[in-house]
Amino acid sequence: MKKVLAFIVATVIVLLLFGCSKSKSDNTNQYIASGIESTQISPTSNSEPIIKDDKENAIGTDAKVEQKKITWNETTFNATDSEGYTYEIKVKASPWILYSNTKIITEAWDEITKNHSLPELSDWNLKKGSKGYYSSLNAVKDGATSFRRTDSGFNYSMFDMYYCVGSLSIINTTQGWDIDSRNPRSFTFALCPFKCDDVTYDKKNGEDYVSTIGRVFYNNSQTDKILGVRFSPSMTKNQWGSVPFVIMAPESKSPSEPNGFYELLKNKGCLVLESVNSISFEKTNKIDEKNIGFYPGIIGESGEYESAP
Repeated sequence: MKKVLAFIVATVIVLLLFGCSKSKSDNTNQYIASGIESTQISPTSNSEPIIKDDKENAIGTDAKVEQKKITWNETTFNATDSEGYTYEIKVKASPWILYSNTKIITEAWDEITKNHSLPELSDWNLKKGSKGYYSSLNAVKDGATSFRRTDSGFNYSMFDMYYCVGSLSIINTTQGWDIDSRNPRSFTFALCPFKCDDVTYDKKNGEDYVSTIGRVFYNNSQTDKILGVRFSPSMTKNQWGSVPFVIMAPESKSPSEPNGFYELLKNKGCLVLESVNSISFEKTNKIDEKNIGFYPGIIGESGEYESAP
């Protein structure tokens, strides 16, 4: 009997010792496996490294692309009509923007209006001629050669366009005199690229002018003119507008003009406010002794803004 009990006790002890040894081995294996797993290379570590530029902005799929801000020109002009009513005319205009800078021009236009589509080349009703694209539109002041040369047509071999987009509003500032449906006011004026004395046809032969086409978007209509945009408000309230506009200038390069019209628009492509009838402007915001306006600057192929010198 004693021998049987001794055998049972010995067997239990052996079993206990074997169980402890296996448990320790399993724990060790789990620890080792865990260590290997923690040092495995993740799938993303084999991808391209994210390169950073000098400004520490990531370049690539994870890059934070810096949004270019439009340098807007916001100018207020003071005017008086033929009966003594006074006005503030507020103009907001972008730089000349190369149309192929699609994102920049689209964001600028969206800031101006949500109700009208930005014109494409096919929307300007241009015709194909021997020289390129041409238009038979009238000038902003029809038949008045003292204002602009009305024979200055639009005819260019274009591969791109420059747009200047903006908006214009008018506020009656006449003390004690309101404008309403019983006392409406109307007049006409123009916002034109280039100064009044820059009336030559284009940049050929050293000349310093390029024809443009302007479009004003009214509530349910639009008006196109060569040499700028013409506004003919019929005011029945103390405020008119704002109304959006776009001025299109051609971009045309050649061996003799490898830079196209970039320098011309940057240096001389000012916007000048000019009276057509029944209104005159104070000589504030002068760009010279004869003209009032501003230089919008330009955004060309580089996508960077450059101001006039």
